[in-house]
Amino acid sequence: MAKRLIITKQPNDNVLDGVFAGINYISVMRDGAPLVNIFQKGEGNPLAAIFPTFKVESVAAHEEKVKGLGGGVLLPSNHCPCTETAFVVCVDISSNQFMIKEPKGF
Repeated sequence: MAKRLIITKQPNDNVLDGVFAGINYISVMRDGAPLVNIFQKGEGNPLAAIFPTFKVESVAAHEEKVKGLGGGVLLPSNHCPCTETAFVVCVDISSNQFMIKEPKGF
């Protein structure tokens, strides 16, 4: 249902289905970059309903900074199936989730 709604409202964007870390998702792409990813809720999905993404030059370096500040890693470093760039989903000391990701072409 979500995919049909997105296609109706965003006819010029590319809508992709995928599976990442065992989680089904829909990605809305524009000009080769994701605008939004919608992850299916359910058993085995540890992701919050909404979390911000921060673009960084080096995922590895920023992952170490997160850990140094007392945060942790929820989904380990991997490559985005949409853009083939490195990313990791982290949690801060209050368990807030966020993604750090390298920009495409970096």
